[in-house]
Amino acid sequence: MRKLLKCLVSIILLLCFDTALTQPHFAIETVSGVFNIYNLNTISNTYIDANITQSGNIWTLNITAKVPIKSVKFPFDDVRKPLDNDITDDIYYYPYISGLAEKATNRNADWTWWGLQYPGDIFSPVIIIADANNGRIEAAVNWPVKHVTPYYAAERMMFDYNFDTLQVNEVENYSVLIDSVIANPALGQKPWQMAMDKYRTWLNSKVPLVVHPPQLQNVHGWLQVGLMNQPTFDLPWINSLWQQWRDKLGWIQFWGQMSNYAGPANWANPPLLPGEVVDCCALNYNIHNRYLPDLVNFMRDSVVGLGYLGGYYSSGYYGLPGDPKRLLDTQAGKDWLLNWITKNNVDYYANSFYLDVVCRVYFGDGSIVRSLFDGIQIPAQSVTEGIVDIIPSAGLISGCLTGQNPPIGGPGLTPENSNKTMFTQLGRYLLNDHAVFLGSANGDHAFWGPTNNYWTERQAFVLGAKYDVGFANDNNNASTPNPALVLGITERTNVNWWPRNPKYLDTKDVTNISPGIDVRRFIDNNNCNLFAVDNWNQLVGQSFSFNGQTHNVSSQRLSIIDGCNITNVKHEKLLNDIIIFPNPNNGIYNIKTNEPVISYDVVDNLGRIIFTGTSPQVDINYFANGIYYVKIKLKNEVIIKKIIKSN
Repeated sequence: MRKLLKCLVSIILLLCFDTALTQPHFAIETVSGVFNIYNLNTISNTYIDANITQSGNIWTLNITAKVPIKSVKFPFDDVRKPLDNDITDDIYYYPYISGLAEKATNRNADWTWWGLQYPGDIFSPVIIIADANNGRIEAAVNWPVKHVTPYYAAERMMFDYNFDTLQVNEVENYSVLIDSVIANPALGQKPWQMAMDKYRTWLNSKVPLVVHPPQLQNVHGWLQVGLMNQPTFDLPWINSLWQQWRDKLGWIQFWGQMSNYAGPANWANPPLLPGEVVDCCALNYNIHNRYLPDLVNFMRDSVVGLGYLGGYYSSGYYGLPGDPKRLLDTQAGKDWLLNWITKNNVDYYANSFYLDVVCRVYFGDGSIVRSLFDGIQIPAQSVTEGIVDIIPSAGLISGCLTGQNPPIGGPGLTPENSNKTMFTQLGRYLLNDHAVFLGSANGDHAFWGPTNNYWTERQAFVLGAKYDVGFANDNNNASTPNPALVLGITERTNVNWWPRNPKYLDTKDVTNISPGIDVRRFIDNNNCNLFAVDNWNQLVGQSFSFNGQTHNVSSQRLSIIDGCNITNVKHEKLLNDIIIFPNPNNGIYNIKTNEPVISYDVVDNLGRIIFTGTSPQVDINYFANGIYYVKIKLKNEVIIKKIIKSN
């Protein structure tokens, strides 16, 4: 009864404070300095003709300028819009890097707006405010996308379009999604997730799901090598490290190949030339002479020639003194980046490409930039720094844990216990079709390695990220490989993780998580649930619940529970009732079960379905010897059995 009353109170409060049902206000600022706020659905005056229309949870402002308009702000919350009558537990969720969270009480002074521009500085034009039960989302849903800055402060939100002046008689429209949600925490529901689902629904209607090429999809990560950090180029050391890790990671990624040593000048070998620029990220297509020809030969013979991925640094032109930034929606900017990619590929044998800063700062009209990512102009086997919701690339999100400058995130910090902290789950939940690399770059090395209990590596594991590896071995000692990396890669290999293309669902519908462990849910291409578990302190007797089932957690430090490989007590009898025989044999098996088999799939070690049937007999006689898995679909269960084909 108490829970029912609490739910009713929440509904009543939400109806009282619900802004999704209220027409949003807007404001304009003219070039001459006039600033007006409007709260009517139709306006005609000296400055504009405008009207606001509504379709479901989307509101559209249509405006015609009568004088030059410097800025349009829509929506413009000129009054506070609280979730309920208690601000102390309200949290803003904002799309910086892969997510940031700030308590509403931390930014509670009127007009102290904070925000960054989209696309680039942030990954989506979205703001969410939520507590444990209620949430509200406001999101720019323009198509084609528009250059905009979403701001928040004092229980208000504002989206500022101030990058392009509206000229006299120019017509423009701006759309915003506004909606509210109520969650039931007892069912594993979280308002910020439910609110973000609203935007994802719209995004899916405009942008296809991202599909990465198989080789990029299936690598566990990359070994990053900063050449500019070596006083003398040491290819034998690089080769030894690569030999140790190439089969675990699958990709070697070089930084600073255009630079001599970037540390103390007197250590550089060869010596620096007068005025020589040294940097990880110098704007220079050419590999420095100290690496030639050995580095290129290594890439050709020991990386690409053996079927692995290898790449060098490249970048959009972010500008130098006297030479301004070149946007990618201009021919000059496009030529700069594509020529660098071509140089790395044709002259230096790269078969994969890292594009610095491209999805972390504004680089031009989002629709035009998106068109470059067609797999031909910018190769599909590319990784941008950062992620943007409309750009179909893999992204490096390192820096999302600490927040870079200044660092505001770290172990133990949550939206609930911090005034402001990083919240990586936000971006992973929304853009779970994008492969992301997370590790020791961009400040997240602060929590990498044994000193910090491998927290960065553990976060990459539970977030379903590929590893961005700057320090593969503890203390640079090949005899002490990073145990969190080894265990995480082993667990993912054991469940055939990457070919199953798991999508991150955070803790959606997961309940009763034991204190001291971290559990995240994923769903694969066959709708199987996977759970990544961090039990670094090796606690015994831990568990969590999902869909009414209790899952016991191993005392192993990192583990993956495969929801389609049922091992819970509830299913043990059912598992024993299903027999596949003879096993092993030369390829023809019989299925014996007490329940009718609806259908079954035979899956190989790469996750590919090689045979489908409904009869009680499996015939893979024409396939190679090896281990296969039979996914048997019953009325209410999916059971997986291993079979071995041998002559």
